[in-house]
Amino acid sequence: MSNIKGTRKLTNDKIFLGKLREDFPEIGGELIYLYKHSWDCNWYWGMGYIGNKDLHTHFKSTFLKDRGTYDIKDIFSSTKLTQNNWWNILEMFETAYALREVAELYHRGGSHISNNLCREKLKDEELAARLNKDLKEVLDTVWMYIEVNIEANLQAEMNKWVTLHTTWTIAVLVG
Repeated sequence: MSNIKGTRKLTNDKIFLGKLREDFPEIGGELIYLYKHSWDCNWYWGMGYIGNKDLHTHFKSTFLKDRGTYDIKDIFSSTKLTQNNWWNILEMFETAYALREVAELYHRGGSHISNNLCREKLKDEELAARLNKDLKEVLDTVWMYIEVNIEANLQAEMNKWVTLHTTWTIAVLVG
């Protein structure tokens, strides 16, 4: 897939998602960053990496698989994402993982457990390229969505604080 160039930027290669609740299984209390997706080994998307300087794990195993909850307040003790933002992010990542799995299947001609008896029928680089192009679109979209919504949510918080502070100041002055 030579038409997909590197997607890593020198800046902005991670986004702070929030601090996990202390009681979150296995990694409670950790500050969690999402790392930017990248085109790796010239045939697949490296994606869904989360963690911090001391922790490396995956979005799928942390947030999508058998967690029992998708409620953001049960996951993060602090975050600039809303529940609606979180639902959209989960949807996009579930879609991204499905696309990546199928793209890898068509690239390899099977599931890569052993030699697939239908390998020659399944191996389809054009289809793999199409799926990877769609996957890039999903990953770029969810990345932009997170950036834009965190910024918008921060701005809304700031506006609320300014309004509250202004109202309080006026009440004190008039009072």
